[in-house]
Amino acid sequence: MVDPLSQDTRILTRKMILDVDTQAPWTDKLVFISLEMPRFTKALKECTTLLDKWFFVLRNLHRLMDKPPQLQEEIFAHLFEITDKTKKQSILQ
Repeated sequence: MVDPLSQDTRILTRKMILDVDTQAPWTDKLVFISLEMPRFTKALKECTTLLDKWFFVLRNLHRLMDKPPQLQEEIFAHLFEITDKTKKQSILQ
């Protein structure tokens, strides 16, 4: 849950485990990535980077009936192809 009083407005954060005494990372092989999607409020027309577009899709996929023309990258074509197949399978069951 997003803390409305927090000054941190980041959507994506990366966290590591560290040794409390030395403040050194315990390992560089383990990184936790957190997405706080309620903080992402851009409209699709405001999304200029691929990361912005991914955040938009993750936040709004349940509302999207078809692939918007702004999502021309190949990865989104593949994503919507998968979601179409999933929709068809759930209808048949």
